[in-house]
Amino acid sequence: MKAARLGSEETFIGLSGS
Repeated sequence: MKAARLGSEETFIGLSGS
């Protein structure tokens, strides 16, 4: 979920675990 802290669009990627 490192991407989740980057931004909003990246957040979805982080939560998704992609």
